Amino acid sequence: MRVHNKQFLAQPIKEDARRLTGQALVNFVNQRQPFFKVSLNINTPGRLFFCLILRFLHAVEMIAAWGAKEEIHSKHGTSFKGAVSAVVDNCKPYPFHPCGRHPNQTYYGECPKDHLYRTPACKPYCQYSYHKRLDQDKVYGTSSYNVKFDEETIQREIMKNGPVHASFTVYEDFHFYESGIYVHTAGKETGGHAVKIIGWGVENGTKFWLISNSWGTDWGEDGGYYRMVRGVNNCGLEEDIVAGLLG
Repeated sequence: MRVHNKQFLAQPIKEDARRLTGQALVNFVNQRQPFFKVSLNINTPGRLFFCLILRFLHAVEMIAAWGAKEEIHSKHGTSFKGAVSAVVDNCKPYPFHPCGRHPNQTYYGECPKDHLYRTPACKPYCQYSYHKRLDQDKVYGTSSYNVKFDEETIQREIMKNGPVHASFTVYEDFHFYESGIYVHTAGKETGGHAVKIIGWGVENGTKFWLISNSWGTDWGEDGGYYRMVRGVNNCGLEEDIVAGLLG
């Protein structure tokens, strides 16, 4: 059975399956489909995401500035890969103290219960070992734009200008993702998330997007990545794509 098979995708998710949680959800998902694996004991991030911060930082990483006049910049030598909760080694001392999002991140400590941080004062420097001032090291973007809701158009954009930003609806089965090609199978909706699509491929006849997540290197495949079924707008992934250009 292939995940892009119309018969499989057309099967409605029953209400009983939507209500599953915990080990019952994990067991159901692993038995229901052969495309991806889930686990209760690892890779289980929280349900609330720093989506506005994710949108901003992904835009910075891809040099996708929100308008030519905005001074969106990235510090040379630092890769910004997600929410403030995922920062470990960049820009120390960091005003947003890192916090744990799932059981593999016990070395962080707890996240604020309200998921809110006070905005710190702007400082014109980052790592102490890096000797350029911020105003000497800015990288500007010239434009940002939406990419057409079309699989081939998204692929062409990635080939021409690099990774694109995507948003999608998160369901509880995604929280337990371990490996494979994700396709929503069970569990309730838990919120929205922002990620970066960096490529695509095919495995055993199943098309997929290769995606960089922001839940740390101890989540998902190959240190923080995951794959998602391609060409079917699973969880709305392909309908809200944003990209940008460097000045």
